[in-house]
Amino acid sequence: MSLQGKARFLSAPQKEALWILGIVLTVGSVYLYTLLPGVGYSGDSAKFQFVGAVLGTPHATGYPLYMMLGYLFAKVFPLGTLAYKANLLSALASLGCLVAIYSLCRGLRVSRLNAAAAVIIFAITPLYWGQSIVAEVYTLHAMLMAIVMLLLTRWSMGGSDRWLLFGLGIYALSFGHHMSSILLLPAMVWLIGSTNWRVILRPRVMGLTLLSITLSALQYAYLLWRYYDPNTRYLEVAVPDLDMLIWTLRGATFQQRMFGFSLAELLHDRIPMFAGLAIAQYGLLLLLIAYGVWRLRPLRINLFLLLYLATNTIWSLNYNIFDIDVYFIPGFLVMAVYLAVGLNAIQASLPAQLPKAVWPLLLLLPLILASGRIDEVSQRNNTGVQVEVESVLETIDADAVIVSPGYNFSEYFWYYLIGLDLQRTHNLYLRHQLNVDSIRAYIEDDVPLDRMPDRKPVPPGLSVYFFLPALNDPDRAEAERRIDLLEQGGLLLEPHEDRVYMVHGSQP
Repeated sequence: MSLQGKARFLSAPQKEALWILGIVLTVGSVYLYTLLPGVGYSGDSAKFQFVGAVLGTPHATGYPLYMMLGYLFAKVFPLGTLAYKANLLSALASLGCLVAIYSLCRGLRVSRLNAAAAVIIFAITPLYWGQSIVAEVYTLHAMLMAIVMLLLTRWSMGGSDRWLLFGLGIYALSFGHHMSSILLLPAMVWLIGSTNWRVILRPRVMGLTLLSITLSALQYAYLLWRYYDPNTRYLEVAVPDLDMLIWTLRGATFQQRMFGFSLAELLHDRIPMFAGLAIAQYGLLLLLIAYGVWRLRPLRINLFLLLYLATNTIWSLNYNIFDIDVYFIPGFLVMAVYLAVGLNAIQASLPAQLPKAVWPLLLLLPLILASGRIDEVSQRNNTGVQVEVESVLETIDADAVIVSPGYNFSEYFWYYLIGLDLQRTHNLYLRHQLNVDSIRAYIEDDVPLDRMPDRKPVPPGLSVYFFLPALNDPDRAEAERRIDLLEQGGLLLEPHEDRVYMVHGSQP
């Protein structure tokens, strides 16, 4: 029997599994080929490449779920360096998100072909693709939000209450990863209320929901645990008590950056910025997305998706940070669903005489888009930072303190010193904050340096070095400013190797 003949006898679940496998293999191959091979990309990525593996705490809000997943994956997955594993974890979370979106589209009665095409197109949008191949938190957040939307939609369209319970449980869990999960809440309230609000009053549903919330809140005990463990080796956010935990969870550090734009700034700067970003992701396909908004039924599901898209977009437009682009990813995820619906509606309106072989050519579109973007997005050859940092460490070798040139290089060096344990094996330390007086006291008077991420002082008597990044590096300007401060403070910088300086005191 031919393969085509065998395919006719496959059950519906088997066909779904084959389509999902095809999506995973296709997109997974692209992600694997373009994956960042080692340490680098940014300071945040370098941090996430090691901090979970050493059970540390990164910046607020602490990301305990991501930390614990990173720790388990680093221990269990047998291949690659610590950095490679963390980068790969982002790709796997991204693929999980794509499977959830595909399943959501199928539940909305979109054909397999149109659902797969929309999902693959979303997968290779520059923003999402770029976050899927480096160690970052955003693809895991997207996966959790996609799963919640899938489960609640399945319940709303006639599924049993267990889909609602699973959805509420995953939603509660997601707060242990990223607090922007709150942006899905208004849409969830609408969907539950418009489907059957009385279900929440059922004792079983209410009890299991409260249990999920309680267990999920316990994730943040991780921050207290790591603070009181004297062996914690990276402690960026210190949480000694409940007050500090609440301060951390509400993102107090960033609150002054939220909703600070005037109406004129929103109209003239922020909204055009978002429009340009959306065009960069989908281009003319935005017209099909708009058509999908018009055609999606049932209406309550449409409003559910639209409300989440609007809430996430409005909040992101009003958040003043330099890397705001990534916060629009959940909105672009919703657009992928509308794209699938739009494609389906267009196909249904085509003449019946159209040859069946023509529409599957739609799958060529993602391949064309990917080929045009691969040079822009790929991190495959991004090894410059790794080579540079390893060269500096080889030059310094052991028994030394490195005065950091800036934030990004602090994390690059800490990847090696803490993540790969060179701090212990080679007696190497990093001074992140620049305090000229404390550095002078360390060099001239053997006063230990304090405020290390593991809260332990640097032992006296070690050589002190400073590294100047390359001219085109983002940390270069900050490094030059630090050199000026060191020299103005009476310290001497003696050239040691290429852009590596030994720091001496002013005393002979």
